[in-house]
Amino acid sequence: MSANIFSQLQNALRRSTAPNTIWLREVDGLRFIAIFAVVLQHLLERFANHTTLLIPQPILDDPFAFFISRGTVGVFLFFAISGFVLALPFAKFHLEGAKRPGLWAYFTRRVTRLEPPYIVWMSVFAAILLLKGAFSLGEIAPHLFASLTYTHGLFFGAHSPINPVAWSLEVEIQFYILAPFLAAVFFGIKDKVARRLVLGATIIGWEIVQSHFGWWLFPYKLSILGQLPHFLIGFLIADCYLTDWKTAPCRRLAWDLVAPVAYVIMCYTWTTHLWANIVFSAALFVLFAAAFRGVYFRKILQNGWIAIGGGMCYTIYLTHLPLLEAVTTLTRNIVLTDKIWVNYLIQVAICLPVIWLLGAAFFWVLEKPFMRFSLADWQAKWVGFRRQNGSTLPRPAYFSFQNLANKIPFVRGRFGIFGLLLLSPFFLQAQISAPKIPTEPTTDSLRLRSLEQLIENALQIAPELKANRTDLAKQTLAAEIQRKSWTDMFTVNGAGYYGNGIVNEIRSVDGADLNYATGRLGTGVNLTLGIKISGGDIATRRQKNQIQVLQLDRIESENQMIQNQIRDLVTAQYFQLENVLEMVKLRAESLESMRLALAVAEKYFKEGNLPIGEYTTLLTQETTAHGQFLQAQNEAKQRAVALRNLTGGEIWLR
Repeated sequence: MSANIFSQLQNALRRSTAPNTIWLREVDGLRFIAIFAVVLQHLLERFANHTTLLIPQPILDDPFAFFISRGTVGVFLFFAISGFVLALPFAKFHLEGAKRPGLWAYFTRRVTRLEPPYIVWMSVFAAILLLKGAFSLGEIAPHLFASLTYTHGLFFGAHSPINPVAWSLEVEIQFYILAPFLAAVFFGIKDKVARRLVLGATIIGWEIVQSHFGWWLFPYKLSILGQLPHFLIGFLIADCYLTDWKTAPCRRLAWDLVAPVAYVIMCYTWTTHLWANIVFSAALFVLFAAAFRGVYFRKILQNGWIAIGGGMCYTIYLTHLPLLEAVTTLTRNIVLTDKIWVNYLIQVAICLPVIWLLGAAFFWVLEKPFMRFSLADWQAKWVGFRRQNGSTLPRPAYFSFQNLANKIPFVRGRFGIFGLLLLSPFFLQAQISAPKIPTEPTTDSLRLRSLEQLIENALQIAPELKANRTDLAKQTLAAEIQRKSWTDMFTVNGAGYYGNGIVNEIRSVDGADLNYATGRLGTGVNLTLGIKISGGDIATRRQKNQIQVLQLDRIESENQMIQNQIRDLVTAQYFQLENVLEMVKLRAESLESMRLALAVAEKYFKEGNLPIGEYTTLLTQETTAHGQFLQAQNEAKQRAVALRNLTGGEIWLR
């Protein structure tokens, strides 16, 4: 009986595929790895923000926490999977002669398949922010409009405050538009070796361009400019799958061994350095390939529950962050030891079942109904119901929750799942605080100057760059002198004199004329001119010029390297300060809530209606919250000083 129930549950939760499409379980298994990594990372962030455990800062100094924080690599795995899935129909047309995919059907599939749940959830979360008072209607409306049109990253250059994870969906849309045209370019190359060489060269070439223009940084990383190579890895996998692995797959245990190694490499090479990113792309390809080429790794990914969990990843991805925010607010006081990893695993044991169960319910109600039908199917149903019921608004049988519940024996009641869906916004409001009471002034109202401006200031004051600029000027002058040194090859010497002679002198002695001295008188001119040409200087002139050019190149290379180091350092300090400022804000909110609770408890304690043990516990919690707030505030000050020292000026907007 239980086996039958689990089988029916699996069938109910299994993702519906497009018509004439084979369900690749291993691909959904990879989706499970991706969403699992992302959820673990975001849970770590919520845990660090809300827990009453005194966590040494920065938390990422802990090796366990650092590894979990690398969960963002799951997003890049999602990008590769999207590239693979979107490439397949076009690759089949170009490589196997299959039917040409229609662009109208291709684009309307997105509208009917993924837009409804996206619109619903983004609207729900925007409403929750309004209820919390975090934004006014005028403030939230532009963010909601930009998010619903997938343009938030383009207009604001930042994550959406409604649901920060939606940035990757905007990148997906950009690639969704480009995919048919890129497929025509790459898969139009008939020679397999040439096609793969072009794909590989494009991936590496794009990463070189990214490194040169800084497309790995904000705001470019929120667009296809910063993420295209990950999608193209999916293209490369699609090529290998259709031409090599689909008909005669060769599976080896070696792929089972390299799969986890590839994931670890991805975690530790996710940086903004060129060669590390090239290694990251290679590891991403290996991990994806192992899903088809491995033996046990492939079987794990094809497991029914893992594949089903991966099939629900879109709904889980959309809803997990607000859900984690709510759940960890309720479980923040669960602290058993002073070990970070022990308390984090306790949060995992509590939060993950909630995320997965609610995600499954939301998937069943809001996503799966839109998987089954194309736009034409929905139009046909609309016309059919209009003809049968006149102007009555149609209600397709698939949306009858009673009919859905009757398909699974242990789910009954017309409003079971629907009621859960309706109550979820109220559950998500669990973190809404009561009216705030004054606390110490915080830095959450301060706004940082733009990253580009701070980097420019740092480059201007860097002493290494100043010294390099002086050396560069000296070497440029020396090179100019060397170019004019040909005049040193010629040496001209000259000498001359004028006039030369002796005068005769006659003297008289005692009246007698005697010759006392005799001589001659004359004039003359003598001029000497000599020219000397250095043969050694002529022979070595070219080499000396080359030495000057090499010295200039060396200084310019050192200059560029120093500039890159300064950019990386300022960028790292900038985002670390942003994160700490957010931590200060969250700690302040937590302290305010704790003080309000303590004020109420004190009233009841004075009236004799609250045990002293509970009152003491609240006092301890308030003290802990105050200490965490001061710790976060001090770290923010230290980070601000470090950034100010780097940039040499004011870092705040006035």
